[in-house]
Amino acid sequence: MNFPIFPLFCTFLFHNSLASFEDDLQTLLDFHNPKGSKCVFNQSEITSKTIDFFPKCQKVYGLIIINSNTDLSLAQLTKAFENMTALYGGIRVENSNLTSSSFLTVFMFTKFELYCETYGVFIENNRYLNDAKQLQSINQIADEATKECKFRVNNNPKLNMEDVCRYYGLASTTVLEARCQGNQINTTSISEFKKCTTTYNGLQFSNISDVSSQLAKIDSIRGPINIQNSEIQNLSFLESWRNWIPRSSKTLAFNLQNNPNMTRLGMSLKVKLQNVLYGGFIVANFENLHPDFCLSVEELIFLMTNFTLSFQNLHAKICEEYDIKDAVVCRLESLKDLPNNCEMIVGNLNVGPGDEEYFSKLQGVTHLFGSFTIENTNLVNLGYLENLYYIASLDEFSPVIKFVSNPRLRLIRLLSIKNIITRGNRDAILQDNHPDIFKTKSGKQVKCAVAEWIGMSDDTYPVDLNFVGGDCDGFFLENNKYLNETSIINNLSTTNYEDFNDCDFEINNNPLLDFWDACYYNSLTSLINLTTSGNLYNCGCQGDQIANFSFEKLQSCQTYYKGIKLHNFTETTNLTSFNKIRTIRGFLDIQNTNIQNLSFLESFKYLRAYSDGEVVFNLQNNPNMTRLALPVFEDLENFNLYGSVSFNFENLHPDFCITANELESFHNFDVRFINLQAKLCDIFDEGDVICHFESMSKLPNNCRYIIGNVVIDSGEENDVTKLAALRYLYGTLTIRNTQLVDLSFFKRLYFIAVLDESQPIVQILSNKNLTNPKIGDGFFHSIFTRSFDQRDAIIQDNHPSMFSYVNGTCNLFGIIPNERVMYRRSLNYTGGDCGERVEIKFCTANLGILAISIWLCLLWSIENM
Repeated sequence: MNFPIFPLFCTFLFHNSLASFEDDLQTLLDFHNPKGSKCVFNQSEITSKTIDFFPKCQKVYGLIIINSNTDLSLAQLTKAFENMTALYGGIRVENSNLTSSSFLTVFMFTKFELYCETYGVFIENNRYLNDAKQLQSINQIADEATKECKFRVNNNPKLNMEDVCRYYGLASTTVLEARCQGNQINTTSISEFKKCTTTYNGLQFSNISDVSSQLAKIDSIRGPINIQNSEIQNLSFLESWRNWIPRSSKTLAFNLQNNPNMTRLGMSLKVKLQNVLYGGFIVANFENLHPDFCLSVEELIFLMTNFTLSFQNLHAKICEEYDIKDAVVCRLESLKDLPNNCEMIVGNLNVGPGDEEYFSKLQGVTHLFGSFTIENTNLVNLGYLENLYYIASLDEFSPVIKFVSNPRLRLIRLLSIKNIITRGNRDAILQDNHPDIFKTKSGKQVKCAVAEWIGMSDDTYPVDLNFVGGDCDGFFLENNKYLNETSIINNLSTTNYEDFNDCDFEINNNPLLDFWDACYYNSLTSLINLTTSGNLYNCGCQGDQIANFSFEKLQSCQTYYKGIKLHNFTETTNLTSFNKIRTIRGFLDIQNTNIQNLSFLESFKYLRAYSDGEVVFNLQNNPNMTRLALPVFEDLENFNLYGSVSFNFENLHPDFCITANELESFHNFDVRFINLQAKLCDIFDEGDVICHFESMSKLPNNCRYIIGNVVIDSGEENDVTKLAALRYLYGTLTIRNTQLVDLSFFKRLYFIAVLDESQPIVQILSNKNLTNPKIGDGFFHSIFTRSFDQRDAIIQDNHPSMFSYVNGTCNLFGIIPNERVMYRRSLNYTGGDCGERVEIKFCTANLGILAISIWLCLLWSIENM
C-alpha cells in the first residue's frame, strides 16, 4: 500500500531545493546586476527540456547545474556552451553520469572566465567522472584579487585530481577536498603529513613543539605560510621544499611570529616562487623570534631577489658569516677605505663632507645591507648608484635614507632600485637639499620618492618609504638664535583638504623662543607629530624617543607627543617615571615587556590620536600582563573627524581579563578591536543589575547586564519581555525554533561582547514566523569579539522574508549612514538565509530523521516506476 505522505514529502524536498536555487540565482543577479540582459540562464538544471533556454552569449549570468536528470551527451553540452567564454555565477555537477568535464572547452589558448564571488564550483558524487582537466582552463575572478573561487571536489571515485591539483592557477588556496590540507595541521594530525609532497591551503600551524620529520617530504606549498607560537629553531625540517605557490597581492603570505627558539631561517635557497597573481607583491612578517635571530647575506639576497618580499616586520640581525662566491662583498668602514670593485656592501653607507671624490666607488654596487646617509656634501646627483637594486636596513632606530644639507643635490632617483626591506621603520628624511630636488628638467614638481618605476610597472610598493623632512612635507623652525616670538606659528593654516597632522612639525634649538602659548594655540592644539626641543619653553616630551632619554628627565613630563612606544622593556623599577603623564598625543604601543598592568600610568587621563583606522592602543606580547588597570583614564579623542580608532590586546597572560566598565568605556569611545584576547573580569560596580544567564525561565526581570550565552528556545516566547531592559550582553545570542515575529524586545540592547572565539556571535535558526529580526531599535552600536575575523552569525530556516526591511540584505541591526558604526557592528553572515547552508550540531537527531525520510521517499519512487 502506498501512502500519500511520501510524494508529499518528495515535493517538499524538491521545493526546498528549488527555493535554494532561486535564492542563489537572485544573489548573483543582485551582485552582478545584468540589467535586463538576455544572457541570463534561470533554469534550475540542465536537461533536454531546459537546454534550449541557454543563452547564445559570450557572457552568461546563471548557475550551470548538471545532475542525475541531465539527459544530454558531452557533445550536446559542448555544443550548447560553445559561445560562452565567461560565466557570472557558478557550476554544480553532482550525481551525474558524465565521464568528463570537456563541456567547459573554449577557444584554443583561451581561458574560461568564472566570476565566482557568489557561488563557486562543486563537483560531487559523480561515479563515472574520470577526467577533469578542463578545470585547468578556469580563470577565477573573485571580489578581491587575493581570493579564489569556492571549489569543492568530493566523492568522484574514478577521478584522479593529482594533475589538476598541480595546476597552480586552480589549487593554491582553493578548498579542494584533497589530502594534505596545510591549514589543518595540529599536534594530532601532523603525523598524517608524513607522505605529503604537496600541501594545499598553505602550511599553517601553531603551538606545535616538534615537527621533526613529519613534513620532510613536502616539495610544494600551495598557499600562505603561517607558523606561530611554536618551538621550531629554523625551517630546515622542510628539507624537500622546492616550490611555493601563494596567491598574494600586497597581502601577508609568509608569517613567522612568536617562535622564541627560532635563531635562523634555515630554508632551502632552491625554492621557486610562482605567485598565482602574476606581478603581485608578497608581504612577509618575521616577528618576535629569538633575540639572536639572524639572516645571512645569502638569505637576504634570496628573499629580496627571488621572492621580492616586502616586510611588515623583520625582527632580525644580519648574520656575521657569509659565503658568496660569485660577487664581491665588502664590509664598510668608510667610503675612503672602500675598495673600488664592491658589488655588495655590508654596513651603513654614510657619505659626508670630503667623500665626494670617493662616491664613484659605488658605481658597481647592487646590494646595500645597511642604511644610506648623505649629509653636508656638494653632491649633485646619485648617478653612480645606477646599478643599486636592493637595500636591506635592519636598524630600527635609524631612517633607511637620510639626505640632509646637500645644497646642490637635485636628482635623487635610484633608477634601478627594485626592493627595500627594513626591520619595520621605513622613514626617509630629506631636508635642506636643493630647493628643486623634486623637480624635473622641465620644471614639473614630482612626488617624494626614490623611484617612479620598478621595471615596467609604475607600482612602487616594494620601495615606498615614509618621506619626512622639509624637502617633502612639514614645518621646520630650527636653529634661530634670535627668534623670540611665535606669530609665524600662530598664523599657520592648512588647505581645505589637509590637516596639520598630515605634516611633521619640528621646532628645535631656538633658545629665545617661549613656545608655551603656541603649544595650545588654534590648530596646533590638535597636533600629534610635534617635536620641540632646545627652545626656551618646549611643549612636552617625545614619546618615540624614550630610549634616548634618561628616566630622570621623564619624571616631570605631563604630555607626550608622537605617542609612547615601550618595546622590550624589562626594568619595571623605572616605570615610576611615567606617573605624571596626563595626556598622550599619538599611539600607545607596549610590546614585549614584563609589565603586569598599566597602573604605573596613575595620572593618565587623555589619549589624543589622529587615526584613520590604525591601532592607537596596542598591548602585544606582554606575557605577564593580567589586568589593564588604568586608574583614571577617561577620554579618547580622534582628531581625524572622519577616521576610526582601533585597539589591539594580543598575546598577554592567559588570565588577562578586562572589566565590564573598561569594555563599556571603550564602547563609548567608538573603538573597534583587532584582537581582544581577554576574559571578562568578575568585577562590577555596586548598584549594577548583573544577571548570570542560566535559562529564560530563571532569568530575572530588568537585567541591564547579562553574563552568559543567551538562548531563547521553543516555548519561551512569553519570557522575552524580561530582556526589555538589557543594554550589555557579555555572551552569545541564540534564538531557535520559536514562534517569534520580531525581536523588538531587544530595543535597548546596544552592545555585545563575546570573548569565546569557538562559537558564533549570533544564531537565529528555524523561527518560521520571524519577519523582522532587527535588534536594538537603531541604537545598537558595537560588537567586541576576541578577533575581528571571528564574527560569525548563522541565520537559517527562518521566514523567507525576514530581511525585507533592509531590502534583502542580511543585517540584524538596520542600515544607517554612519559607516563607522556599521563597521563596528558588522558580522560575517552565513547560513541558508544569508548564503551557504551550515550544519547545525544540535540538530543531528533531526538530520537523522530527515535521512530516513529521504530513504523512504526514494523507496516509494522506485516502487512506482
